[in-house]
Amino acid sequence: MNIDILGDRFVGMFKEDSANGVVLRLEVDFTSKINGLKWMVFNKKDSREVDIIYTMEKNGNSKNDIYHVIGMEGAVSFDDLIKHSKQIIEFNMEVEEKKIMLKQKFDELGELFAKYPIEILRTLEFRFVETIKAVPAPLPKKSKKPRKKIEEVVEAISNVYLEEAQKPEDIESGFLTISAQIED
Repeated sequence: MNIDILGDRFVGMFKEDSANGVVLRLEVDFTSKINGLKWMVFNKKDSREVDIIYTMEKNGNSKNDIYHVIGMEGAVSFDDLIKHSKQIIEFNMEVEEKKIMLKQKFDELGELFAKYPIEILRTLEFRFVETIKAVPAPLPKKSKKPRKKIEEVVEAISNVYLEEAQKPEDIESGFLTISAQIED
């Protein structure tokens, strides 16, 4: 795995001898972009629930939250340390994005509450809109029979789509698969 995936959060990479064996250590900047927010940093466990990658805050006078991401050579590789660091970064960046979005939505609500009377605000509802994407079935194989006009094929698929869209059990993960057999 390439160290470049950590971008400017990568500080250093070290391989050190210790009494217990060779220690692999990355130094990674886990500083939040949101002032006052401390990132959640976690260890990695193996299948027996034993920590195999440790994260420890580096002591120092830095304004950034520099952490050691540590593992024993043989149990883990630098690739494992990089991958674990990337998971911590992705997890916390999503948390940051959610906090920013929450603040934006809260500000939007504040504007609505300032603008409208309580009678209208009582009707306020929150809904997620699930998007349905139609995926047409493969076209029929070529035959020697006369071909239908493209308009007839489109209409037949559209009719199947409209019928199928009425059945919520056919909608899975926001996608609706449409199969249509067009006969001459």
